[in-house]
Amino acid sequence: TLYDFTGRSYGNHGEFVGFSRDFSAQSGFVNRVNVVQGRIFNRFTRYGKPGALLENATTYVLIQPTWRYDDFLRLRSTLEGSITQQLQLNIRGGWFVTAVWSNSHQRFDPPEYARYQVDAGGTPVPFAVPHGLYNLWGGIAALSTPNRTLKMDLSLGRVSGPIFAEASEGRALNLFIALAFKPTSSLRFEGQWPHQVITRATDGSWFSTANIPRLKVEYQLTRDIFFRYVGQYFSQVRDTLRDPRTGDQLIVDSIPQGRSTNTEFRNDFLFSYKPTPGTVLFFGYGSSLSEPDPFSFRRLSRTGDGFFLKASYLFRM
Repeated sequence: TLYDFTGRSYGNHGEFVGFSRDFSAQSGFVNRVNVVQGRIFNRFTRYGKPGALLENATTYVLIQPTWRYDDFLRLRSTLEGSITQQLQLNIRGGWFVTAVWSNSHQRFDPPEYARYQVDAGGTPVPFAVPHGLYNLWGGIAALSTPNRTLKMDLSLGRVSGPIFAEASEGRALNLFIALAFKPTSSLRFEGQWPHQVITRATDGSWFSTANIPRLKVEYQLTRDIFFRYVGQYFSQVRDTLRDPRTGDQLIVDSIPQGRSTNTEFRNDFLFSYKPTPGTVLFFGYGSSLSEPDPFSFRRLSRTGDGFFLKASYLFRM
């Protein structure tokens, strides 16, 4: 950490975190090595008068550069980076309005594409890795309603970004909706549905569609007995991978990369019994299913099952 300040109307934070190529975490999890990541953050807040319609307005400015580890030590250019500004308005009654814009760049790392080839009329030829993408603009608008019996969160965004599988530029349309319904003090429903469609920036052709609806139901039958169900359906359909320069099909590890469909229907159930402090019984069951056609529910096949049991009892002397 380089610096950190937290005040009522202004705050900032600056840090650089680096992991060498040979770094191995002995505890915890590090998802990326051989990089140095910077984070420069500023916050500005303006407060409204008591009883005003606009209670406060806050803007965040975040700069996030990333270098290869050796490039950072040798003062070379970044591998990727972004600048993001977020404006959040807190409106009387518990309403929140958020707007975000960003600009980013991304260079492609040639070693990551060493296994790639291009099917040039039936003859595999080496894949020429593009240098990178620049001026990738994006914007998101979001609305949150007050936390009452029924609460809703909604966001819509249009973002340009890299399609790493093709080393090309894509444009994503992101839609997210979440609902929380609490009809009684003992029953709660929570549902959300992220939806994303990615098209190629070169010709506007479709690249992929993803949907991840999720439902959680919680019921407190008595003070001691609690039930929970969580269901989630993951679906992603992706087009044939193509060379961004020629449009020819890509080959990875000698396998042509055609159209693909991935689905997973996950269901988890939990029963909880806690009659006294120190006495606990948890029983859970989870299953994963898959099918060739998203949301058809006709040819579901089981891919995994799991049971969970935990019991404890406190002996009092």
